[in-house]
Amino acid sequence: MIIDPIGDLLTRLRNAYLARILEVSAPYSNLKSDLLKILKKNKYIVDFEEVDEWDNKKSLLIKLNNVRETLYVPTFKRISKPGQRIYVWTKDIKKSRNWKWIYILSTPKWVITWYEARTLNVVGELMSRIGKLPVVLADKVEAKILDNVIEVKGPLGTLKADIHELVSVSVEEGKVVVTPKDLENPLSKALWWTTRANINNMVEWVSKGYKKSLEINGVWYKFEIAGNKLVLSIGFSHKVDVETPKEITMKMDEKFKNTIHFDSIDKQLLGEFVAKIRAMKKPEPYKGKWIKYVGETIRRKAWKSGK
Repeated sequence: MIIDPIGDLLTRLRNAYLARILEVSAPYSNLKSDLLKILKKNKYIVDFEEVDEWDNKKSLLIKLNNVRETLYVPTFKRISKPGQRIYVWTKDIKKSRNWKWIYILSTPKWVITWYEARTLNVVGELMSRIGKLPVVLADKVEAKILDNVIEVKGPLGTLKADIHELVSVSVEEGKVVVTPKDLENPLSKALWWTTRANINNMVEWVSKGYKKSLEINGVWYKFEIAGNKLVLSIGFSHKVDVETPKEITMKMDEKFKNTIHFDSIDKQLLGEFVAKIRAMKKPEPYKGKWIKYVGETIRRKAWKSGK
């Protein structure tokens, strides 16, 4: 896993130039694409393009300058890092002699060079990129706000959520717009992104729903559905009855009798309920008796041999 994507990109460019390589690839992101546009404009690279991969992901193919022709090797340095964010005013940055290097800032005006930021009179501060995007309501999905509570209604049901006092939410022409009330307050900016993400999830859940599946393994271990109750046979002297919330529906798998499916429009409620059932018989690596998520990999262990 890449902890610092921008640092990884700059390291790839630096190493490619030192190795006299004319092309280099890197994982795609919008922030990297904006950064490469600036490098291309200032002739630090020749060009770049987005390449589709087999698993519906994209990568960046970057074409570099020929060092043998330009007779110089560009240098790239990461200043603000994940472990130590550095925020500066553009007036505090001194321009380099003969413009041999440039500073690139992530600002409210997106990724721009320091002299463009100085012209716009903005501070180099990393702001929320996702929070600025409105939430588009899907077909047959409605949203309304009443007494600091947002209600999202769709084909599968209705969800409600409280709105924090530090953010404001409005519904405009089929879109839900979230804005912070105080940009100087760090909590307000954090809630801006979080509130937008929660509302976007609510819109998706009431239109598509959410599903979780469990698998049970063991001799005489099984799931049974009795009305709104889930009956578990998990090796005790008695069966365990679990009452299912009315917002969750259960269904046994038609092909695999040891698998059960849960559906709901409330992902948080469904996740807590399924995790509660799994905790009743956690995966046991020696005997192979457990309740686990479908697709979950359990590393088996061998029995300890006697002397």
